Amino acid sequence: MPITVESNNYGKSDVSFLLVNDSRAGSEVRDISAEVRFEGEFDSVFSRGDNSALLPTRSMVNTVYALAQQNMPDEIETFAVILAERFLLACPAAMVVQIKLTETPWTRLAGKNGPSPHCFAAAGSERYTATVHAVRGLEPSITSGLTGLRLLMASGASFTGFIRDEYTTMPEVNNRPMSLSLNLDWTYREPPESYAGCRARLRDAMVDSFERHISVSGQQSQYVLSEAALQACPEVSEIQFVFDSRTRLELTPDNYGGNGTGRIFAPESPSSLSDLKVSRGK
Repeated sequence: MPITVESNNYGKSDVSFLLVNDSRAGSEVRDISAEVRFEGEFDSVFSRGDNSALLPTRSMVNTVYALAQQNMPDEIETFAVILAERFLLACPAAMVVQIKLTETPWTRLAGKNGPSPHCFAAAGSERYTATVHAVRGLEPSITSGLTGLRLLMASGASFTGFIRDEYTTMPEVNNRPMSLSLNLDWTYREPPESYAGCRARLRDAMVDSFERHISVSGQQSQYVLSEAALQACPEVSEIQFVFDSRTRLELTPDNYGGNGTGRIFAPESPSSLSDLKVSRGK
């Protein structure tokens, strides 16, 4: 029975670079990691070892570095489109090119003498992402994202009224801490004036709604944040959320021998996962 290649792709992951542009005023840095994937007419590469249609993955790496060094745009979405278009030109057998970029933001240090010209600190766990899916002959589709946004509500969250069966041991609580770790991606119904500006508005809206709302469950909090994000960015058509929430259960002083006034909450492991996709009504 003959074996048929049903689908294939190849590429390079973790193509990371730190771009430094120096001037008299100081250094500007961009910390970016790229993933490159080709799909197309590569059946003979896999089945017969015919490399004539293959662009080496080392060439992919060099292209990322060279184009970043020559003219790195302000927004990673724009750079992802530039890379995808260049790869479609370089490899005629590629019918689809997918580029995913992840940027780590750095914050300039400020000391007694003002902002440092050359020193930075990590801005936390947050990362900016952009994914471009480019099909030969069509306009590329752009997806932006934000990962590692961590939010904590120290008190005031509740969780009551849930199903109880013989294996339910969690008590109902009316005043508990709740922490969320958010990863999200969104697509556009029209190009924004600024991808970075849209990302900032979306993030600020979620943070503001988290601070103002009363949480009755992690899932309800997730919807509140997603609703605020869509309202803040009319250019966005759909948002895909992945939430990781960690419940903390209060310990009584008898558990650890304490006699102070603070409340001790211990994290419950494992953490809870929840996915949510929201879009604008038709």
